[in-house]
Amino acid sequence: MRSLLLFVYGLLMCGFSLHGRLKGSRLVGRGFIEGYRLIDLGEYPGAVMGDGRVWGEVYEISESLLEELDRVEDVEGGLYRRVAVDVYFDEEKRFRESAQFYEYTGKQVESARAVEDGDYAGGKGCLNYFAYGSNMASRRLAERNVKPARRIPAILEGYELVFNKRCGSGICANIEPNTGSRVYGALYTITQRELKTLDRYEGYPENYTRRIVRVHGRDGQQYYADVYVATELYKVEGQRPRDDYLSYIVDGLFELGWDEEARRVAEKYGYRL
Repeated sequence: MRSLLLFVYGLLMCGFSLHGRLKGSRLVGRGFIEGYRLIDLGEYPGAVMGDGRVWGEVYEISESLLEELDRVEDVEGGLYRRVAVDVYFDEEKRFRESAQFYEYTGKQVESARAVEDGDYAGGKGCLNYFAYGSNMASRRLAERNVKPARRIPAILEGYELVFNKRCGSGICANIEPNTGSRVYGALYTITQRELKTLDRYEGYPENYTRRIVRVHGRDGQQYYADVYVATELYKVEGQRPRDDYLSYIVDGLFELGWDEEARRVAEKYGYRL
């Protein structure tokens, strides 16, 4: 059966009451639409045409599920209508996908409260995060009390793994653009609150900044994910990462099935397996 993309911004999002309807659906990424504004209707939100931005999550779903959701959103009764919209995954608008979404067409527009930032999730929603350093290892995330809803091996094209970031562990991992290279890592689905937890450990935004990248799994499916990139102030060249730090990276690569890359990293930096 054919699949398609659906942009959700209310109770269908991760952490909300209707999210179970999307069980098993693939989170493509967190993004936003423009030309709409968000209103709070009391028990649920609505997106109406206007000068603004609405944030939400994009899922790959089946046509049969879409028909079911049409009933949930009362499309036939005129509460919402389903339309196509462009979803952007990054502020620079480098990444864009066309998706279906539910536009509010009910009668409570004038009396509803505006959601000024366009984000109904308020920190409860989910997103994709691509890890290439110590966070690839399951024990590292456990130490940081982050419990991903999903974890798969993933690849970032056009970048290379380097160790040129000053940190509490000595020298830490970073990624830099390099045409023809690739970075092997883990794609996690985590909550926005868990990303804030990782921000504290990674020293965001002083030590690392974040950007959105497009990665793909072993099956070729594409995802949009947050990734940490070292700031210029904390970069240093010509130093070797410590073995205790390398152990997280090598263990993580083996856990994810990137055995050849784990051996390559170990050999390059003199880490004994």
